[in-house]
Amino acid sequence: MNILHYQENEQNLRHFEILTDSSYHFQQILTNKDLNFKKTATLKGASAYWIRAVVVNPSRHAKLFELKVYPSFNSTLYHKYSGKTWNIHNSKFNRFRSPWRVGRHTYEIAGQRRDTIYVYVNVDAPNALSKKFKARLLLQPQSLVANQKSNLFTAWAIGMVVLLLFFLNNLYLYFNFKDKATAYYLILQLATMAYLTSYCLYFERLQPYTFAWLLKDTLNTYTIDKLAMHMAILIIFWGLINLCRSYLNTKVKLPGYDRLLKYSLNTYIVFEVGSVALTIRFFYIDDVVIIVDNILCLLLMLLVLLTSIKAYRAKVPNSQTFLLANCLPLLIMVGIPLYHLFIDINGHNSYWLPVIALAAQALSFSVALVSRTKATRDALIDSEIESRQLALSLEEIVNRNHLNEKEIEQAKTNIIAQTHQNLLLNQRLENHQRELAASTLFMVQKNELLHQLKTQINELKGASQYQLERNVDGMMSLLDNNDRIDTGWETFKIHFEQVHPSFFDDLKREHSTLTQKETRLSAYLKMQLSNKEIAVLMGIDQASVRRAKTRLLKKMKP
Repeated sequence: MNILHYQENEQNLRHFEILTDSSYHFQQILTNKDLNFKKTATLKGASAYWIRAVVVNPSRHAKLFELKVYPSFNSTLYHKYSGKTWNIHNSKFNRFRSPWRVGRHTYEIAGQRRDTIYVYVNVDAPNALSKKFKARLLLQPQSLVANQKSNLFTAWAIGMVVLLLFFLNNLYLYFNFKDKATAYYLILQLATMAYLTSYCLYFERLQPYTFAWLLKDTLNTYTIDKLAMHMAILIIFWGLINLCRSYLNTKVKLPGYDRLLKYSLNTYIVFEVGSVALTIRFFYIDDVVIIVDNILCLLLMLLVLLTSIKAYRAKVPNSQTFLLANCLPLLIMVGIPLYHLFIDINGHNSYWLPVIALAAQALSFSVALVSRTKATRDALIDSEIESRQLALSLEEIVNRNHLNEKEIEQAKTNIIAQTHQNLLLNQRLENHQRELAASTLFMVQKNELLHQLKTQINELKGASQYQLERNVDGMMSLLDNNDRIDTGWETFKIHFEQVHPSFFDDLKREHSTLTQKETRLSAYLKMQLSNKEIAVLMGIDQASVRRAKTRLLKKMKP
Protein backbone atom coordinates (compact mmCIF):
# COMPACT_ATOMS: atom_id res chain seq x y z
CA MET A 1 0.00 0.00 0.00
CA ASN A 2 1.31 3.46 -0.94
CA ILE A 3 1.81 5.70 2.06
CA LEU A 4 1.67 9.48 1.60
CA HIS A 5 3.43 11.51 4.31
CA TYR A 6 2.54 15.14 4.88
CA GLN A 7 5.02 17.76 3.69
CA GLU A 8 4.78 21.52 3.26
CA ASN A 9 4.43 21.24 -0.52
CA GLU A 10 2.13 19.23 -2.74
CA GLN A 11 2.63 15.49 -3.14
CA ASN A 12 1.87 13.54 -6.30
CA LEU A 13 1.32 9.82 -5.64
CA ARG A 14 2.64 7.63 -8.42
CA HIS A 15 1.47 4.22 -7.15
CA PHE A 16 -1.96 3.26 -5.90
CA GLU A 17 -3.80 0.19 -4.93
CA ILE A 18 -6.69 -0.07 -7.35
CA LEU A 19 -9.71 -2.35 -7.38
CA THR A 20 -12.06 -2.63 -10.34
CA ASP A 21 -15.58 -1.96 -9.13
CA SER A 22 -18.23 -4.63 -9.40
CA SER A 23 -21.07 -2.75 -7.77
CA TYR A 24 -19.42 -2.99 -4.38
CA HIS A 25 -20.74 -1.15 -1.37
CA PHE A 26 -18.26 0.72 0.77
CA GLN A 27 -18.91 -1.68 3.66
CA GLN A 28 -17.84 -4.55 1.44
CA ILE A 29 -14.64 -2.75 0.62
CA LEU A 30 -13.87 -2.42 4.30
CA THR A 31 -14.78 -5.96 5.43
CA ASN A 32 -14.12 -8.24 2.47
CA LYS A 33 -10.49 -9.35 2.75
CA ASP A 34 -10.68 -11.28 -0.49
CA LEU A 35 -10.92 -8.18 -2.64
CA ASN A 36 -7.72 -7.87 -4.65
CA PHE A 37 -6.31 -4.33 -4.69
CA LYS A 38 -3.48 -4.05 -7.21
CA LYS A 39 -0.55 -1.65 -7.14
CA THR A 40 -1.05 0.12 -10.46
CA ALA A 41 -2.07 3.49 -11.78
CA THR A 42 -3.90 2.20 -14.83
CA LEU A 43 -7.68 2.16 -15.00
CA LYS A 44 -8.82 -0.06 -17.84
CA GLY A 45 -11.89 -1.97 -18.93
CA ALA A 46 -14.45 -0.75 -16.37
CA SER A 47 -16.58 2.29 -15.71
CA ALA A 48 -15.71 2.60 -11.97
CA TYR A 49 -12.77 1.88 -9.67
CA TRP A 50 -11.77 1.95 -6.00
CA ILE A 51 -8.44 3.50 -5.00
CA ARG A 52 -6.86 2.88 -1.60
CA ALA A 53 -4.01 4.87 -0.09
CA VAL A 54 -2.55 5.60 3.34
CA VAL A 55 -1.73 9.15 4.39
CA VAL A 56 0.36 10.12 7.41
CA ASN A 57 0.48 13.43 9.25
CA PRO A 58 3.66 13.38 11.34
CA SER A 59 2.90 16.77 12.79
CA ARG A 60 1.67 17.04 16.35
CA HIS A 61 -1.20 19.21 15.16
CA ALA A 62 -4.14 18.39 12.98
CA LYS A 63 -3.84 19.60 9.39
CA LEU A 64 -6.34 20.33 6.64
CA PHE A 65 -5.51 18.79 3.29
CA GLU A 66 -6.96 19.00 -0.20
CA LEU A 67 -6.90 15.89 -2.31
CA LYS A 68 -7.11 16.26 -6.08
CA VAL A 69 -8.29 13.10 -7.86
CA TYR A 70 -7.75 12.27 -11.52
CA PRO A 71 -9.87 11.35 -13.46
CA SER A 72 -11.99 14.03 -11.90
CA PHE A 73 -15.35 13.51 -13.61
CA ASN A 74 -17.01 11.86 -10.63
CA SER A 75 -15.17 10.87 -7.45
CA THR A 76 -16.09 10.14 -3.82
CA LEU A 77 -13.65 10.33 -0.90
CA TYR A 78 -14.09 8.08 2.18
CA HIS A 79 -12.04 9.04 5.22
CA LYS A 80 -12.41 9.12 8.98
CA TYR A 81 -11.07 11.41 11.62
CA SER A 82 -9.70 10.32 15.01
CA GLY A 83 -11.04 6.82 14.60
CA LYS A 84 -14.61 7.93 14.35
CA THR A 85 -17.16 7.23 11.65
CA TRP A 86 -16.29 7.43 8.04
CA ASN A 87 -16.89 10.75 6.32
CA ILE A 88 -18.01 10.80 2.72
CA HIS A 89 -17.39 13.65 0.24
CA ASN A 90 -18.50 13.56 -3.39
CA SER A 91 -17.26 15.75 -6.24
CA LYS A 92 -18.98 15.44 -9.60
CA PHE A 93 -18.76 17.51 -12.74
CA ASN A 94 -21.66 19.89 -13.34
CA ARG A 95 -21.49 22.21 -16.33
CA PHE A 96 -23.29 24.91 -14.32
CA ARG A 97 -20.61 24.93 -11.64
CA SER A 98 -16.98 25.93 -11.78
CA PRO A 99 -14.82 23.00 -13.00
CA TRP A 100 -12.02 24.22 -10.75
CA ARG A 101 -13.63 22.37 -7.80
CA VAL A 102 -14.21 19.13 -9.71
CA GLY A 103 -12.23 16.23 -8.22
CA ARG A 104 -11.14 18.22 -5.16
CA HIS A 105 -11.79 16.94 -1.65
CA THR A 106 -10.90 18.78 1.56
CA TYR A 107 -10.47 16.85 4.80
CA GLU A 108 -8.52 16.95 8.05
CA ILE A 109 -5.84 14.53 9.31
CA ALA A 110 -5.23 14.41 13.05
CA GLY A 111 -1.76 15.06 14.41
CA GLN A 112 0.65 12.11 14.29
CA ARG A 113 -1.98 9.97 12.60
CA ARG A 114 -1.85 7.39 9.87
CA ASP A 115 -5.12 7.18 7.98
CA THR A 116 -6.34 4.95 5.22
CA ILE A 117 -8.46 6.68 2.59
CA TYR A 118 -10.61 5.24 -0.16
CA VAL A 119 -11.60 6.99 -3.37
CA TYR A 120 -14.39 5.82 -5.60
CA VAL A 121 -13.77 6.94 -9.20
CA ASN A 122 -16.55 6.78 -11.79
CA VAL A 123 -15.37 7.29 -15.40
CA ASP A 124 -18.70 6.54 -17.04
CA ALA A 125 -18.96 9.88 -18.90
CA PRO A 126 -21.33 10.39 -21.84
CA ASN A 127 -18.61 11.47 -24.23
CA ALA A 128 -15.69 9.38 -23.03
CA LEU A 129 -13.65 8.28 -26.05
CA SER A 130 -11.61 5.64 -24.21
CA LYS A 131 -12.02 3.27 -21.28
CA LYS A 132 -8.38 3.50 -20.39
CA PHE A 133 -7.32 6.11 -17.86
CA LYS A 134 -4.39 6.94 -15.71
CA ALA A 135 -5.15 7.58 -12.04
CA ARG A 136 -3.39 10.29 -10.05
CA LEU A 137 -3.74 11.57 -6.49
CA LEU A 138 -2.41 15.02 -5.66
CA LEU A 139 -2.33 15.93 -1.97
CA GLN A 140 -1.86 19.53 -0.89
CA PRO A 141 -2.00 21.21 2.50
CA GLN A 142 -4.99 23.49 2.67
CA SER A 143 -2.67 26.31 3.71
CA LEU A 144 -0.82 25.91 0.42
CA VAL A 145 -4.09 25.98 -1.52
CA ALA A 146 -5.19 29.07 0.38
CA ASN A 147 -1.81 30.67 -0.27
CA GLN A 148 -2.14 29.94 -3.98
CA LYS A 149 -5.59 31.54 -4.02
CA SER A 150 -4.26 34.54 -2.14
CA ASN A 151 -1.32 34.90 -4.52
CA LEU A 152 -3.66 34.51 -7.45
CA PHE A 153 -5.92 37.28 -6.21
CA THR A 154 -2.96 39.52 -5.33
CA ALA A 155 -1.45 39.08 -8.78
CA TRP A 156 -4.80 39.77 -10.43
CA ALA A 157 -5.54 42.83 -8.27
CA ILE A 158 -2.09 44.39 -8.76
CA GLY A 159 -2.20 43.72 -12.48
CA MET A 160 -5.69 45.20 -12.82
CA VAL A 161 -4.74 48.33 -10.85
CA VAL A 162 -1.63 48.90 -12.96
CA LEU A 163 -3.48 48.32 -16.23
CA LEU A 164 -6.38 50.50 -15.13
CA LEU A 165 -4.05 53.37 -14.23
CA PHE A 166 -2.36 53.24 -17.62
CA PHE A 167 -5.77 52.94 -19.28
CA LEU A 168 -7.15 56.04 -17.54
CA ASN A 169 -3.99 58.02 -18.26
CA ASN A 170 -4.15 57.26 -21.98
CA LEU A 171 -7.92 57.72 -22.03
CA TYR A 172 -7.26 61.32 -20.94
CA LEU A 173 -4.70 61.68 -23.73
CA TYR A 174 -7.16 60.29 -26.25
CA PHE A 175 -9.90 62.76 -25.33
CA ASN A 176 -7.38 65.59 -25.68
CA PHE A 177 -5.76 64.57 -28.98
CA LYS A 178 -8.16 62.03 -30.59
CA ASP A 179 -5.18 59.96 -31.71
CA LYS A 180 -6.08 56.74 -33.54
CA ALA A 181 -3.04 54.89 -32.18
CA THR A 182 -4.11 55.76 -28.63
CA ALA A 183 -7.57 54.35 -29.37
CA TYR A 184 -6.01 51.04 -30.41
CA TYR A 185 -3.92 51.09 -27.24
CA LEU A 186 -7.04 51.57 -25.12
CA ILE A 187 -8.76 48.61 -26.83
CA LEU A 188 -5.61 46.57 -26.29
CA GLN A 189 -5.61 47.46 -22.58
CA LEU A 190 -9.26 46.45 -22.15
CA ALA A 191 -8.50 43.12 -23.79
CA THR A 192 -5.42 42.78 -21.59
CA MET A 193 -7.54 43.22 -18.46
CA ALA A 194 -9.98 40.61 -19.78
CA TYR A 195 -7.08 38.25 -20.49
CA LEU A 196 -5.69 38.66 -16.99
CA THR A 197 -9.12 38.06 -15.46
CA SER A 198 -9.66 34.92 -17.52
CA TYR A 199 -6.11 33.73 -16.83
CA CYS A 200 -6.88 33.92 -13.12
CA LEU A 201 -10.19 32.04 -13.66
CA TYR A 202 -12.45 34.81 -12.36
CA PHE A 203 -14.98 34.84 -15.20
CA GLU A 204 -16.25 31.46 -14.01
CA ARG A 205 -17.58 33.14 -10.90
CA LEU A 206 -19.83 35.26 -13.09
CA GLN A 207 -20.93 32.51 -15.48
CA PRO A 208 -19.67 28.98 -14.74
CA TYR A 209 -21.21 27.27 -17.80
CA THR A 210 -18.73 24.72 -19.19
CA PHE A 211 -18.27 22.56 -22.25
CA ALA A 212 -16.62 19.30 -21.16
CA TRP A 213 -15.11 16.16 -22.69
CA LEU A 214 -13.58 13.22 -20.86
CA LEU A 215 -10.53 12.35 -22.92
CA LYS A 216 -8.15 9.64 -21.83
CA ASP A 217 -7.19 10.34 -18.20
CA THR A 218 -8.36 13.94 -17.95
CA LEU A 219 -11.61 15.77 -17.73
CA ASN A 220 -11.11 18.46 -20.36
CA THR A 221 -13.23 21.52 -19.81
CA TYR A 222 -13.72 24.47 -22.12
CA THR A 223 -14.91 27.08 -19.69
CA ILE A 224 -16.02 30.67 -20.00
CA ASP A 225 -12.53 31.63 -18.83
CA LYS A 226 -10.89 29.73 -21.70
CA LEU A 227 -13.30 31.22 -24.18
CA ALA A 228 -12.69 34.71 -22.77
CA MET A 229 -8.93 34.10 -22.82
CA HIS A 230 -8.94 33.16 -26.51
CA MET A 231 -11.11 36.14 -27.42
CA ALA A 232 -8.97 38.47 -25.28
CA ILE A 233 -5.78 37.24 -26.95
CA LEU A 234 -7.42 37.74 -30.34
CA ILE A 235 -8.34 41.35 -29.48
CA ILE A 236 -4.91 41.95 -27.95
CA PHE A 237 -3.16 41.06 -31.19
CA TRP A 238 -5.75 42.91 -33.23
CA GLY A 239 -5.03 46.02 -31.16
CA LEU A 240 -1.25 45.45 -31.21
CA ILE A 241 -1.05 45.02 -34.99
CA ASN A 242 -3.27 48.04 -35.65
CA LEU A 243 -1.37 50.07 -33.05
CA CYS A 244 1.85 49.26 -34.91
CA ARG A 245 0.29 50.17 -38.29
CA SER A 246 -1.16 53.42 -37.00
CA TYR A 247 1.82 54.48 -34.88
CA LEU A 248 4.36 53.92 -37.66
CA ASN A 249 1.98 54.88 -40.50
CA THR A 250 3.03 51.72 -42.31
CA LYS A 251 0.38 52.14 -45.01
CA VAL A 252 2.37 55.12 -46.33
CA LYS A 253 5.89 54.54 -45.00
CA LEU A 254 6.14 50.72 -45.25
CA PRO A 255 3.35 49.47 -47.57
CA GLY A 256 4.87 45.99 -47.93
CA TYR A 257 5.07 45.44 -44.19
CA ASP A 258 1.62 46.93 -43.79
CA ARG A 259 0.12 44.27 -46.08
CA LEU A 260 2.10 41.55 -44.29
CA LEU A 261 0.80 42.71 -40.91
CA LYS A 262 -2.78 42.90 -42.18
CA TYR A 263 -2.77 39.47 -43.84
CA SER A 264 -1.03 37.84 -40.87
CA LEU A 265 -3.61 39.29 -38.51
CA ASN A 266 -6.49 38.10 -40.72
CA THR A 267 -4.98 34.61 -40.82
CA TYR A 268 -4.72 34.51 -37.05
CA ILE A 269 -8.30 35.74 -36.65
CA VAL A 270 -9.60 32.98 -38.96
CA PHE A 271 -7.61 30.35 -37.09
CA GLU A 272 -8.65 31.55 -33.64
CA VAL A 273 -12.35 31.92 -34.40
CA GLY A 274 -12.40 28.62 -36.27
CA SER A 275 -10.73 26.68 -33.49
CA VAL A 276 -13.04 28.16 -30.85
CA ALA A 277 -16.09 27.34 -32.95
CA LEU A 278 -14.93 23.75 -33.51
CA THR A 279 -14.21 23.26 -29.81
CA ILE A 280 -17.56 24.64 -28.68
CA ARG A 281 -19.71 23.08 -31.37
CA PHE A 282 -18.09 19.76 -32.21
CA PHE A 283 -15.12 18.43 -30.29
CA TYR A 284 -12.48 19.44 -27.76
CA ILE A 285 -9.27 20.30 -29.65
CA ASP A 286 -7.88 22.98 -27.36
CA ASP A 287 -4.92 20.87 -26.22
CA VAL A 288 -3.71 20.71 -29.83
CA VAL A 289 -4.82 24.21 -30.80
CA ILE A 290 -3.07 25.89 -27.89
CA ILE A 291 0.32 24.77 -29.22
CA VAL A 292 -0.35 26.21 -32.68
CA ASP A 293 -1.95 29.25 -31.07
CA ASN A 294 1.16 30.05 -29.05
CA ILE A 295 3.37 29.59 -32.12
CA LEU A 296 1.21 32.01 -34.11
CA CYS A 297 1.29 34.52 -31.24
CA LEU A 298 5.04 34.25 -31.16
CA LEU A 299 5.28 34.85 -34.93
CA LEU A 300 2.97 37.88 -34.73
CA MET A 301 5.06 39.45 -31.97
CA LEU A 302 8.26 38.84 -33.93
CA LEU A 303 6.61 40.40 -37.00
CA VAL A 304 5.78 43.52 -34.97
CA LEU A 305 9.38 43.68 -33.77
CA LEU A 306 10.69 43.22 -37.32
CA THR A 307 8.40 46.00 -38.58
CA SER A 308 9.66 48.29 -35.81
CA ILE A 309 13.27 47.60 -36.77
CA LYS A 310 12.51 48.24 -40.45
CA ALA A 311 10.74 51.49 -39.58
CA TYR A 312 13.73 52.57 -37.49
CA ARG A 313 16.11 51.89 -40.38
CA ALA A 314 13.79 53.78 -42.73
CA LYS A 315 13.85 56.72 -40.29
CA VAL A 316 10.10 56.75 -39.82
CA PRO A 317 9.11 59.46 -37.28
CA ASN A 318 8.88 58.16 -33.68
CA SER A 319 10.02 54.69 -34.79
CA GLN A 320 12.92 54.60 -32.31
CA THR A 321 10.57 55.13 -29.37
CA PHE A 322 8.20 52.45 -30.67
CA LEU A 323 11.07 50.00 -31.17
CA LEU A 324 12.32 50.52 -27.62
CA ALA A 325 8.74 50.19 -26.35
CA ASN A 326 8.47 46.80 -28.06
CA CYS A 327 11.69 45.27 -26.80
CA LEU A 328 10.94 44.66 -23.10
CA PRO A 329 7.31 43.52 -23.35
CA LEU A 330 8.02 41.45 -26.43
CA LEU A 331 10.83 39.63 -24.67
CA ILE A 332 8.55 38.87 -21.74
CA MET A 333 5.56 38.08 -23.96
CA VAL A 334 7.73 35.79 -26.07
CA GLY A 335 8.58 34.01 -22.84
CA ILE A 336 4.90 33.32 -22.11
CA PRO A 337 4.18 31.12 -25.17
CA LEU A 338 7.57 29.46 -24.74
CA TYR A 339 6.68 28.81 -21.11
CA HIS A 340 3.35 27.33 -22.14
CA LEU A 341 4.92 25.31 -24.94
CA PHE A 342 7.67 23.67 -22.92
CA ILE A 343 6.78 24.01 -19.23
CA ASP A 344 3.13 24.51 -18.48
CA ILE A 345 0.68 24.05 -21.37
CA ASN A 346 -2.42 24.68 -19.25
CA GLY A 347 -0.89 27.72 -17.55
CA HIS A 348 -2.08 26.92 -14.01
CA ASN A 349 1.27 27.16 -12.22
CA SER A 350 2.30 30.75 -12.81
CA TYR A 351 0.26 33.89 -12.22
CA TRP A 352 2.94 36.53 -11.93
CA LEU A 353 4.50 35.94 -15.37
CA PRO A 354 1.56 37.32 -17.38
CA VAL A 355 1.09 40.14 -14.88
CA ILE A 356 4.71 41.21 -15.32
CA ALA A 357 4.46 40.89 -19.11
CA LEU A 358 1.21 42.80 -19.36
CA ALA A 359 2.38 45.53 -16.99
CA ALA A 360 5.60 45.91 -18.99
CA GLN A 361 3.58 46.07 -22.19
CA ALA A 362 1.23 48.69 -20.76
CA LEU A 363 4.10 50.76 -19.40
CA SER A 364 6.29 50.69 -22.51
CA PHE A 365 3.50 51.43 -24.97
CA SER A 366 2.15 54.13 -22.68
CA VAL A 367 5.58 55.76 -22.62
CA ALA A 368 5.75 55.46 -26.41
CA LEU A 369 2.34 57.06 -26.79
CA VAL A 370 3.21 59.84 -24.35
CA SER A 371 6.41 60.48 -26.29
CA ARG A 372 4.47 60.50 -29.56
CA THR A 373 1.82 62.75 -28.04
CA LYS A 374 4.53 65.13 -26.81
CA ALA A 375 6.04 65.22 -30.29
CA THR A 376 2.57 65.81 -31.74
CA ARG A 377 1.91 68.52 -29.17
CA ASP A 378 5.22 70.23 -29.97
CA ALA A 379 4.35 70.06 -33.65
CA LEU A 380 0.94 71.53 -32.87
CA ILE A 381 2.55 74.30 -30.83
CA ASP A 382 4.89 75.08 -33.72
CA SER A 383 1.94 75.00 -36.08
CA GLU A 384 0.00 77.24 -33.72
CA ILE A 385 2.88 79.72 -33.56
CA GLU A 386 3.15 79.63 -37.32
CA SER A 387 -0.61 80.03 -37.58
CA ARG A 388 -0.48 83.01 -35.23
CA GLN A 389 2.28 84.55 -37.30
CA LEU A 390 0.25 83.94 -40.43
CA ALA A 391 -2.79 85.39 -38.69
CA LEU A 392 -0.80 88.48 -37.75
CA SER A 393 0.49 88.74 -41.30
CA LEU A 394 -3.01 88.29 -42.63
CA GLU A 395 -4.27 90.87 -40.17
CA GLU A 396 -1.56 93.26 -41.29
CA ILE A 397 -2.45 92.55 -44.90
CA VAL A 398 -6.12 93.11 -44.10
CA ASN A 399 -5.26 96.39 -42.40
CA ARG A 400 -3.16 97.41 -45.36
CA ASN A 401 -5.94 96.45 -47.69
CA HIS A 402 -8.33 98.44 -45.53
CA LEU A 403 -6.04 101.46 -45.73
CA ASN A 404 -5.63 100.91 -49.45
CA GLU A 405 -9.37 100.69 -49.83
CA LYS A 406 -9.73 103.95 -47.92
CA GLU A 407 -7.07 105.52 -50.10
CA ILE A 408 -8.78 104.15 -53.18
CA GLU A 409 -12.10 105.47 -51.95
CA GLN A 410 -10.48 108.83 -51.29
CA ALA A 411 -8.85 108.74 -54.70
CA LYS A 412 -12.20 107.84 -56.23
CA THR A 413 -13.76 110.74 -54.36
CA ASN A 414 -10.99 113.04 -55.56
CA ILE A 415 -11.32 111.70 -59.07
CA ILE A 416 -15.05 112.25 -58.97
CA ALA A 417 -14.50 115.77 -57.63
CA GLN A 418 -11.77 116.41 -60.18
CA THR A 419 -13.97 114.96 -62.90
CA HIS A 420 -16.76 117.24 -61.80
CA GLN A 421 -14.37 120.17 -61.73
CA ASN A 422 -12.98 119.23 -65.10
CA LEU A 423 -16.52 118.94 -66.37
CA LEU A 424 -17.22 122.43 -65.14
CA LEU A 425 -13.96 123.67 -66.63
CA ASN A 426 -14.77 121.96 -69.92
CA GLN A 427 -18.17 123.52 -69.87
CA ARG A 428 -16.64 126.94 -69.21
CA LEU A 429 -14.01 126.27 -71.87
CA GLU A 430 -16.71 125.30 -74.32
CA ASN A 431 -18.63 128.47 -73.46
CA HIS A 432 -15.51 130.56 -73.99
CA GLN A 433 -14.73 128.75 -77.19
CA ARG A 434 -18.27 129.38 -78.37
CA GLU A 435 -17.93 133.04 -77.41
CA LEU A 436 -14.52 133.23 -79.08
CA ALA A 437 -15.90 131.57 -82.18
CA ALA A 438 -18.89 133.94 -82.15
CA SER A 439 -16.54 136.91 -81.71
CA THR A 440 -14.31 135.65 -84.47
CA LEU A 441 -17.29 135.08 -86.73
CA PHE A 442 -18.57 138.58 -85.91
CA MET A 443 -15.23 140.07 -86.79
CA VAL A 444 -15.06 138.08 -89.99
CA GLN A 445 -18.56 139.12 -90.96
CA LYS A 446 -17.81 142.73 -90.01
CA ASN A 447 -14.65 142.87 -92.04
CA GLU A 448 -16.35 141.20 -95.02
CA LEU A 449 -19.12 143.82 -94.79
CA LEU A 450 -16.61 146.61 -94.63
CA HIS A 451 -14.76 145.11 -97.57
CA GLN A 452 -17.96 144.98 -99.58
CA LEU A 453 -18.76 148.60 -98.64
CA LYS A 454 -15.38 149.65 -99.80
CA THR A 455 -15.96 147.88 -103.09
CA GLN A 456 -19.37 149.51 -103.54
CA ILE A 457 -18.09 152.88 -102.65
CA ASN A 458 -15.36 152.53 -105.19
CA GLU A 459 -17.98 151.67 -107.77
CA LEU A 460 -20.04 154.77 -106.91
CA LYS A 461 -17.23 157.13 -107.56
CA GLY A 462 -18.46 157.72 -111.13
CA ALA A 463 -21.80 159.08 -109.94
CA SER A 464 -22.76 162.75 -109.36
CA GLN A 465 -19.70 164.47 -108.33
CA TYR A 466 -20.95 166.51 -105.52
CA GLN A 467 -23.23 163.94 -103.98
CA LEU A 468 -20.95 161.01 -104.35
CA GLU A 469 -17.85 162.65 -103.04
CA ARG A 470 -19.58 163.84 -99.93
CA ASN A 471 -21.06 160.37 -99.20
CA VAL A 472 -17.98 158.47 -100.18
CA ASP A 473 -15.72 160.62 -98.11
CA GLY A 474 -17.96 160.10 -95.10
CA MET A 475 -18.11 156.34 -95.55
CA MET A 476 -14.38 156.04 -96.11
CA SER A 477 -13.75 158.04 -93.07
CA LEU A 478 -15.97 155.71 -91.13
CA LEU A 479 -14.24 152.61 -92.43
CA ASP A 480 -10.82 153.96 -91.65
CA ASN A 481 -11.84 154.76 -88.16
CA ASN A 482 -9.59 152.48 -86.10
CA ASP A 483 -11.63 152.87 -82.95
CA ARG A 484 -14.39 150.59 -84.11
CA ILE A 485 -12.02 147.96 -85.41
CA ASP A 486 -9.91 148.12 -82.28
CA THR A 487 -13.06 147.75 -80.24
CA GLY A 488 -13.73 144.44 -82.06
CA TRP A 489 -10.15 143.30 -81.42
CA GLU A 490 -10.41 144.10 -77.73
CA THR A 491 -13.55 142.02 -77.48
CA PHE A 492 -11.83 139.14 -79.31
CA LYS A 493 -8.80 139.48 -77.03
CA ILE A 494 -10.95 139.15 -73.92
CA HIS A 495 -12.58 135.94 -75.15
CA PHE A 496 -9.25 134.55 -76.35
CA GLU A 497 -7.58 135.03 -72.98
CA GLN A 498 -10.44 133.16 -71.28
CA VAL A 499 -9.64 130.13 -73.46
CA HIS A 500 -5.86 130.62 -73.51
CA PRO A 501 -4.93 132.47 -70.34
CA SER A 502 -1.51 134.16 -70.16
CA PHE A 503 -0.93 133.61 -73.89
CA PHE A 504 -0.24 137.26 -74.63
CA ASP A 505 1.85 137.73 -71.50
CA ASP A 506 4.00 134.71 -72.33
CA LEU A 507 4.29 135.83 -75.94
CA LYS A 508 5.35 139.35 -74.93
CA ARG A 509 7.84 138.00 -72.38
CA GLU A 510 9.48 135.65 -74.85
CA HIS A 511 9.18 137.91 -77.93
CA SER A 512 9.04 141.50 -76.77
CA THR A 513 9.84 142.95 -80.22
CA LEU A 514 6.58 141.78 -81.80
CA THR A 515 4.29 144.48 -83.18
CA GLN A 516 0.57 144.69 -82.49
CA LYS A 517 -0.26 143.17 -85.90
CA GLU A 518 2.23 140.34 -85.33
CA THR A 519 0.63 139.73 -81.92
CA ARG A 520 -2.80 139.53 -83.55
CA LEU A 521 -1.39 137.16 -86.22
CA SER A 522 0.07 134.91 -83.49
CA ALA A 523 -3.36 134.71 -81.80
CA TYR A 524 -5.05 133.79 -85.08
CA LEU A 525 -2.43 131.11 -85.72
CA LYS A 526 -2.99 129.76 -82.20
CA MET A 527 -6.66 129.31 -83.15
CA GLN A 528 -5.51 127.45 -86.29
CA LEU A 529 -7.39 129.81 -88.61
CA SER A 530 -6.83 129.49 -92.34
CA ASN A 531 -4.97 132.08 -94.41
CA LYS A 532 -8.26 133.17 -95.92
CA GLU A 533 -9.86 133.74 -92.50
CA ILE A 534 -6.77 135.63 -91.31
CA ALA A 535 -6.77 137.76 -94.45
CA VAL A 536 -10.38 138.78 -93.87
CA LEU A 537 -9.76 139.58 -90.17
CA MET A 538 -6.64 141.63 -90.87
CA GLY A 539 -8.03 143.30 -94.03
CA ILE A 540 -5.25 142.08 -96.31
CA ASP A 541 -4.98 139.53 -99.10
CA GLN A 542 -3.84 135.96 -98.59
CA ALA A 543 -0.41 136.54 -100.12
CA SER A 544 0.19 139.24 -97.56
CA VAL A 545 -0.85 136.76 -94.87
CA ARG A 546 1.72 134.23 -96.06
CA ARG A 547 4.47 136.84 -96.12
CA ALA A 548 3.48 138.02 -92.67
CA LYS A 549 3.57 134.46 -91.30
CA THR A 550 7.05 133.96 -92.81
CA ARG A 551 8.35 137.15 -91.20
CA LEU A 552 6.75 136.18 -87.86
CA LEU A 553 8.33 132.73 -87.83
CA LYS A 554 11.77 134.17 -88.63
CA LYS A 555 11.34 136.75 -85.89
CA MET A 556 10.23 134.12 -83.31
CA LYS A 557 13.03 131.73 -84.27
CA PRO A 558 15.56 131.49 -81.39
